[in-house]
Amino acid sequence: MNRRHWLVFGLCALVAAGLFVWRFVPGWQQKRALISAQAALVQGNLRGALLAARHVHERNPFNSEAIEILISIYKKVGTPDVLVWRRKLLLLDPRNDDNRYALISEALRFQENYIAFEALVTMPKGRDKTARYYRTAGAVAVALDWREAAKRYFDEALKLEPESADLKQSLLCIQLASGNPAEARLAREAMQALQKAGAATAVVLRALIADAHRLRQPEAAMAYASELCGLPGATFGDQIIRLEETKLNKPEAFPEVLEAVKLRPVVEAGDAYTFLIWLNTQGMAAEGVAWAQQQQQELIMQPVVQLALADCYLTLKDWEALRAMLNDAQWGSLEFMRFAVMAKITLDKSQEMRGGDFKTRWDLATIATRGDFHAISMLAQLAEKWGLKDEASDLWWTLARRSSAQRIALRKLENIYQEKKSTKNLLRVAIRLLEVEPGNMLARNNVAYYSLLLNQDLPTAFRLARESHEKQPKNPVLASTYAWALHRQGRNNEAIELLQIVPPELLRQPAYSACYGPILAAIGRKDEALTVLKNVAASDSLLPEEKEVVRKALESL
Repeated sequence: MNRRHWLVFGLCALVAAGLFVWRFVPGWQQKRALISAQAALVQGNLRGALLAARHVHERNPFNSEAIEILISIYKKVGTPDVLVWRRKLLLLDPRNDDNRYALISEALRFQENYIAFEALVTMPKGRDKTARYYRTAGAVAVALDWREAAKRYFDEALKLEPESADLKQSLLCIQLASGNPAEARLAREAMQALQKAGAATAVVLRALIADAHRLRQPEAAMAYASELCGLPGATFGDQIIRLEETKLNKPEAFPEVLEAVKLRPVVEAGDAYTFLIWLNTQGMAAEGVAWAQQQQQELIMQPVVQLALADCYLTLKDWEALRAMLNDAQWGSLEFMRFAVMAKITLDKSQEMRGGDFKTRWDLATIATRGDFHAISMLAQLAEKWGLKDEASDLWWTLARRSSAQRIALRKLENIYQEKKSTKNLLRVAIRLLEVEPGNMLARNNVAYYSLLLNQDLPTAFRLARESHEKQPKNPVLASTYAWALHRQGRNNEAIELLQIVPPELLRQPAYSACYGPILAAIGRKDEALTVLKNVAASDSLLPEEKEVVRKALESL
């Protein structure tokens, strides 16, 4: 073999050796780092475990063992970061039911209901017919206040587990809040019997507290709250419920109860966050700061606790303390929240319009979400909490334009635009919802109605209104919209005849009267029209275009 051949052979050997080192040595290092992380976790050295597990994850994002260790760490700390890692683990194996249900459970625990909903609706086909699925879907529906859906899911679960006591109690809770007096009375009696027998769960007692409020029974609410805090599994949130009941119904005892809660040892960041946020909303931001200063430094350094503490500083306008806390902080997966707080400082301190430094910092917060559904939804909720409706809308639209889990974002947008009375944007929401759910009759109706109010694409509005009514001819909402479409076409006699199917008590409501009054005026029933229009004109719930319709109808009489 000549010199040249030896040179080529040597180079090939070096490349092969390099590939060997590149592939196998990091794997060995990763294994050693994982052993180190696991040992540190067992010893309670969370920082050591975190550094070792993150080291592995940065070099191999597909290492599930590292992600599982990170989940264990954040579960011990009690922060929402656990949701980020739960989601990463699920993405590695979307068909792992245990990981999916764990993500939903953690999301509900942190009241991140949008995250729970997304994980539920992306369940692989064929796995949504089990008792476990129906139970979980019912819990998500309860969190979202979708009571009818929750009842259906729990009913399905009970068919598969007919002896389940907790499912029966969950159904009782839904029936208690159903709004049907007879159904609620039966549920109340059954739940009170459980309570007297000492068999009531925390879920039942919380429902009875809410029911006592509806019935204006403060003493009963206080008694249920005290019993709730005495249960073995009582949460820190249950202590907050008792505090609220005491402050509302027995204010003279409130300082003593508050002091007792302050003295309770807090080890989970989630509990510290809950308490600080509650104190701030109750006008006790200064007490929240003072309480935080008495806690372990390791607890207060957790990003979620610093977020709640930042809220207290914002309320107190203590810019110096807030900047000192944030400047050197590292919030990890919640870094986007830190940028958001910095933006809010700029806005509150300078009282400037939403431009300049505020926009720059808010844009940084948005970019730092990296397009993650969970991060965007958390940032959108924070923006709403701070009254930044435009910023919240932009974030919700980011989610609404996606190919999955758009419904919750659209519901949030609808609430924002209803509050702002923005008909144009309500139409945008209805159009997008109809794209997502072509068979959604309410969305079809809303597209038709808002288009009629805005005088936009009237031929399509007329068609949608007619088709919707034809599919559900006894639906009073669809009937009133079609009647309004007929009125806009000058077919007033058909319109008034159609409104005969709408119950009289509904016709007195503003949403119906704004259509009914002008149609009465158009067919010459002036006295009736005047009564209806004067009543609806005094309503604050009308959209601007509805007010204009009512004003013109009154002028015509």
